[in-house]
Amino acid sequence: MEQITAFKKNNNKNDTRNKKAFDFFINQKKDFGDDIFSVIKEFMIEPRYKKSYKFQQQRELRYCESCVDATTFFIGRRYKNLIQVKIIRTDDNELIENPQFKFFKIHTMELKNGNDETDIILMEYVIIKCGFEENNYDGSVEVIYYMVGADKYINKLWTETDNKIYDKEMRYLQEQRLADYEDYIDDIEMMMD
Repeated sequence: MEQITAFKKNNNKNDTRNKKAFDFFINQKKDFGDDIFSVIKEFMIEPRYKKSYKFQQQRELRYCESCVDATTFFIGRRYKNLIQVKIIRTDDNELIENPQFKFFKIHTMELKNGNDETDIILMEYVIIKCGFEENNYDGSVEVIYYMVGADKYINKLWTETDNKIYDKEMRYLQEQRLADYEDYIDDIEMMMD
């Protein structure tokens, strides 16, 4: 019986001590609590995870900021180490009607962040097979892959201004190819004479 009484006494003291600690430490004004928890978070989360790139769901990503490459992807939902991705605009600036999501495995790579050897960040990426190209010299077929990284959200999305620039550049390239071809034909005719 003495043991139960002793336990009750200790329990009461314990409750008052906990209540005082709660009032003093945890139940403080917001800024104090935020300061404390930010310090705690600094020890819990490694800096490389804070700076790292992780895929964000339901977001468009442009492959690169080039005036002649309009390739754009849409990131869908994530399921553990798989993610849904669909291509919505090709590099020829063609919108794909009714694109379908496909699942791709998420890979992670370590990158140096600047010149410091110890400052390492992580980046998620997927590898997407997007087409085939025949080699004109030996007739072999080469597979073309896109490596879409989670850092691509930095690139600005394709706009109408980009469409105008793209059309202008394509016209220029086509005229350049035509001029090169005419020079080639002229050189052959000169050699034949």
